[in-house]
Amino acid sequence: MVGVVAAMGASGISGQETTREAVVTADDLRVEVLTADPGDLIWERFGHNALRIVDEASGLDVAWNWGVFDFRQEDFIPRLVRGTMLYQMAPYSTEAFLREYVAAGRAVWSQELDLTPSERQLIQQAVIENYRPENRFYRYDYYRDNCSTRIRDILDRALGGRIRAETGDVVTGTTYRWHTRRLLRDVFWAYAGIQLVLGNRADEPITAWQEMFVPMRLRDYLSRATVEREGVNVPLVREARLLVPSNRGPVPEAPPRRFPVFLLVGVAWGGAILLAAKGAVAGSWLPRAATVVLASGWSLLAGIGGLVLALAWALTDHVFWGWNENLLQADPLSLLMLPGMIVLFFRPRLPGWVTTLAVSVAVLSLVGLAVQVLPGFDQVNAEVLAVSVPVNLAVAVAARVLGRVGGGAERTLSPAT
Repeated sequence: MVGVVAAMGASGISGQETTREAVVTADDLRVEVLTADPGDLIWERFGHNALRIVDEASGLDVAWNWGVFDFRQEDFIPRLVRGTMLYQMAPYSTEAFLREYVAAGRAVWSQELDLTPSERQLIQQAVIENYRPENRFYRYDYYRDNCSTRIRDILDRALGGRIRAETGDVVTGTTYRWHTRRLLRDVFWAYAGIQLVLGNRADEPITAWQEMFVPMRLRDYLSRATVEREGVNVPLVREARLLVPSNRGPVPEAPPRRFPVFLLVGVAWGGAILLAAKGAVAGSWLPRAATVVLASGWSLLAGIGGLVLALAWALTDHVFWGWNENLLQADPLSLLMLPGMIVLFFRPRLPGWVTTLAVSVAVLSLVGLAVQVLPGFDQVNAEVLAVSVPVNLAVAVAARVLGRVGGGAERTLSPAT
């Protein structure tokens, strides 16, 4: 979905040349939508597309790309963190554009559109207007404003709103999270991370119009669309061609079923904490150290995750991270337990306040599980629950045992008794 990093010089074509040639030869224009299948990098996992405009008279062949970003851009990282990252559109020679996908082994499809001269003119005018210096940069939104939605919108305006009229009320049975999970299914760490950070809004049903944030879904719609020509409905796509073949496997059509894997991780981690705590009761240092490593490791991971979620919700424009029920599972309070847990390296008893915090975190985790039966709490986070609930409960049980039993041992040794 997000395109390649490139300076304008890499396109092999200047904006002034493109503008001058295209405006005066609209009747000879050919318009195609280019769609690339997913690649290996995270920002390539959603595919990509571009709008190809060919001037048959002059031979000018341009792929307009709305997925250009640059890591060297001023304030790139701060904007990325705040959710205000800037992308830009840029013209590439189609040859240069396709060459990158040949090198990456990613399939590229072309769909030549059956458009009237006036529709082609409207598309070209929209592209030129978008490429003006004051317009070419745009505030990127991975679901609502990206390379694919920009092309969708330009085509829709040229066709008099036909695309939105046909798709705006069509319920797909999918969500933004559903598509994200299926397209990230082969990258486990990214899959798990996105399951944590996406909040309730990512689970709202989306229409066919919204679904075209995925370039391949826009391609699918165009392949079925029709337009009226001289009183007869004809296919919008005049010709579809595979420009760049690939040996990659097919794009996943559904998210994976990973609940058992996440549950196994949660039960195994929680069980290991309980076993280590049981050994620590006897006063052995090694089980105490294992309890510290396992429990504090989880508390650090969950606490940092929860802090990121809370700050993103309160202070950034990552709107799909807000209203996130996972804050009841990855709790920033977990970070406060870390200093007290380290005490177990040096003494057999946990401070009472650590037990209180651990029990509080576990109770909130159970609340997050229980509210799933209530209306409005329909976030798809079963995989997060499968890991967090067992581990949060195990940390709480271990803290209670080591707080109580350790204290009893100390009272037995006290001269005052």
